[in-house]
Amino acid sequence: MADKKIILNLDDNKDLTEVIGELLKRYSKEKGLNWEILSFTSPRKALEKVLKLPTLDLGIVNYTMPEFDGFEVTKILKKHFANCRIILQGACSAEEALAAGADLYIRTPFDPDELIQTVAKLLGE
Repeated sequence: MADKKIILNLDDNKDLTEVIGELLKRYSKEKGLNWEILSFTSPRKALEKVLKLPTLDLGIVNYTMPEFDGFEVTKILKKHFANCRIILQGACSAEEALAAGADLYIRTPFDPDELIQTVAKLLGE
């Protein structure tokens, strides 16, 4: 089995978090990949959990959230996990997302297949 990849799925919209989480799990299972999906609706709870991990491979982070916005979360994740790839999604500009340290920006609503293919590409799978 492939090396485990840990993916943070963070959006304060519970429904969207569940949809993205299920898409990632289904794709991982279909392709025989070893992806662990950590889904959160609270930036604070997400950071409390993932900052204790030895590694984080990828984060899918919503731009507009309470507590911390996606820019702040992106900067914190990049500081702690230098090799972590970040997809910032939501209602901001691509320039703002990239300036915050995101590797890629996806505007919502997005195409589910495009998101999955982007995640796989960023993870090298």
